[in-house]
Amino acid sequence: MCSLTVIVVLLFTVYNTVKSDLNDYIGFGISTGFQSSALSASKVGSITSQLNAKTYRIYGHDSGPAIAQQIISQSSTPTEIKFLIEMWDLNSITTSKVDQLISDYSSVKDNVYLINIGNEPVLNPGYMSWNLLSTKLSLVYNHLATKGSPWNNVKVTIPFSEAIVGSSWPVESAVFQDQYKAEIYNILSILDSKNGPFTMNLYPYFGEPSDYTQYALGNAQGWGGSKWYGNMLEAKYDAMLYAMENVYPGARDNIELIVTETGWSSYSASMKSSFSNVGNAKDYYKNTLKAMNNPSSILYEKKIYFFELFDEDMKGNWGIDQDWEPYFGIYDKYGNSKGIYSDPYCSNGILNGNACCSSGCISCGGNGCSSRSGGASACCYGNIMSDANSCNNNEPPCVVQN
Repeated sequence: MCSLTVIVVLLFTVYNTVKSDLNDYIGFGISTGFQSSALSASKVGSITSQLNAKTYRIYGHDSGPAIAQQIISQSSTPTEIKFLIEMWDLNSITTSKVDQLISDYSSVKDNVYLINIGNEPVLNPGYMSWNLLSTKLSLVYNHLATKGSPWNNVKVTIPFSEAIVGSSWPVESAVFQDQYKAEIYNILSILDSKNGPFTMNLYPYFGEPSDYTQYALGNAQGWGGSKWYGNMLEAKYDAMLYAMENVYPGARDNIELIVTETGWSSYSASMKSSFSNVGNAKDYYKNTLKAMNNPSSILYEKKIYFFELFDEDMKGNWGIDQDWEPYFGIYDKYGNSKGIYSDPYCSNGILNGNACCSSGCISCGGNGCSSRSGGASACCYGNIMSDANSCNNNEPPCVVQN
């Protein structure tokens, strides 16, 4: 995905019988940079305040600090929020620009946990020269080390696209392209020494899924050469671990791999029209969440950031027909839900038994529930169970299915 955008990444809680809090693992990107009438920082903050969110990824637009401030000011749990911020133009990074970034985010400095430098460098060589990647990574780490707490504890990473991959099937034989291996080794070495994450943008959507749509969506298993995978994202994730290990022995076990972008477009009238729709986007989210909540999946308790929360109507105008690009949002460009993201485990609500109340209720059920924000239909156990709206198909209030 092109990244001259403001992307805010949200982490949501997903919980059922498995004792895992996916609020620490699942993220959603918020980008307003390619909206013809950009949502205001206040509007973004208002929408995210209705979600049980901890972590937001903010790309390198000027509006980033204002969005971060609004998210904090409108959150009911501001101390739990963490930000991933960005310096997109990697080639131009200097210590003074790192200082400027620190200044820009000074009001939310205690919430910053990760800095991206660049994004998908192979696809953006004019701003991210390949031979400078490890040099700039070291520069930022070393300069942050001189800044004291909390900045000296912030991690730094470079998100890559699959353009660096040479082969990913059979999964166990996955490798990066030969011309990139030396610099990837340098990067992995730095990340290993700093306990930083290696980051990849992985999109089953872009793998021509018209030939194997159900596997890409997670509705069917796929063969990886030596074993079956529950969905294509599982196979892609495992393949990247093997490719990392091939370049830097020990990386599979010692370096965290984060999926910094993934998603599914809900519309295309051109070459991707057969599989770009709301129903498929909804399935992709639902099945990925299911895998991340399954201890037998390689995606269990792995950090995955979904791109994106809002549609951006100005995307796809890069000299070729990419009419699917504006429609990766789970909300439209005005902030209206498209019905893509259901909440099967009450990640964005308050769970009481199988009743999932709206987040604004403060508590779910009990005395006085009808007088809370949203009223009885949103906050009272009996009303929610009686309405019987399944969380598999609806956001809170809804009923979690066993």
